[in-house]
Amino acid sequence: GFDRSPECAGISKLIEAESVAPMMRHTLWALVALVGCTRPPAKPRPQPKPRPQLQPAAVDPPKKSQHGESVARWVRNSHRCNSTDPRPNILFLQADDFARATISAYQSHLAPIVKTPHIDKLAAEGAIFERSFVTNSLCAPSRTVILTGLHSHENGVIHITNSADQNGVCEGCKQKFEMAQGIVAYPQILRGAGYATALFGKYHSHDFAWGARAFEHFRPVERHVYWDPKLCRAGNKLKCDAQPTKGFETEILSSHAIEWLREHVRSQRCSPFYLEVDFKATHEAWQHPKKYGSWYRHDTFAEPASLQHRWGEGADDA
Repeated sequence: GFDRSPECAGISKLIEAESVAPMMRHTLWALVALVGCTRPPAKPRPQPKPRPQLQPAAVDPPKKSQHGESVARWVRNSHRCNSTDPRPNILFLQADDFARATISAYQSHLAPIVKTPHIDKLAAEGAIFERSFVTNSLCAPSRTVILTGLHSHENGVIHITNSADQNGVCEGCKQKFEMAQGIVAYPQILRGAGYATALFGKYHSHDFAWGARAFEHFRPVERHVYWDPKLCRAGNKLKCDAQPTKGFETEILSSHAIEWLREHVRSQRCSPFYLEVDFKATHEAWQHPKKYGSWYRHDTFAEPASLQHRWGEGADDA
């Protein structure tokens, strides 16, 4: 019969704070239920703001491939032959370490200065994720989670390196972090269902033979560099171009992807495609073509509200 209302009210304030991740919040409520505190009714979610209705872009006539041409535009404008196949084409563009705050569609503290109109258009015409969480913040494990749909402890790739004790990481560990047997990448399933599949760029997942089974046209880069990358082909062994392709990696990969799309259209294969392009940008060390060197030179960026917060020293942390 002991009244726990005051204690439960305080616990509720702590758990329901915005700084607590939803998955952690659910776990905490399951624990405090053991002492007799119950979770208050959920607040109704705010209705999403209506997004502007944008007209589809007109189809552009084919042009000679140039670095920097929009991959997304070519996917939208690519003509499929007279096929009744209702399955969609799929384009997956993956940037590396691309901060959410730098996408102006999210209206962060950087939005008054940093503009991403093409990404914003995709958000307006399609969907934007307001509540999404990374399963593993390390590079190779995160990419493998995406390709397999399995958490790291299930697919076996739980670290960047093949063994945990390389480079002084997880000192003393001897366990090898390798793909569990029988794991299949979802592009391999699409390929088996008749999709034309291709990948260009930073693969950095399991071994290259595993990737080659998923991608009919598999062109990973040899090293993750911003300038003059070498593209490779992979089967049982990795074979890289004799000479690097001169230029900026983002633009080179875009051009290769567009050319592959054009060839797919010209071939009249009449099948849908899955195309994945994995860019190094915006990973450190941050580099860019000279033509962008003057951008933001005279701008002052606002600091995020959390920059000067002294975490753990006050009730505001809740």
